[in-house]
Amino acid sequence: MKEINIITGEDYKVTHKKTKKVYFMTAQELANFLFKYGYKNYKINNLNKKLIDFIPLWLIVTVMVLTYTLSIISYININY
Repeated sequence: MKEINIITGEDYKVTHKKTKKVYFMTAQELANFLFKYGYKNYKINNLNKKLIDFIPLWLIVTVMVLTYTLSIISYININY
């Protein structure tokens, strides 16, 4: 069985895989819809994803470490 994470307060786009019919609904409506019809014939997309959700965590951490390291190096070069 596939695990589906439904987050309260989010909006979802549900597309039927065969007919391509699209439904827009809230988390509560989605839970009721999936309980009634199942999930196997539907593709579920969260509409509230932000850009930060698509960036991998390792990339964010790497950029932060590089920025911190470069700031320390530039501080040392300027003051000493």
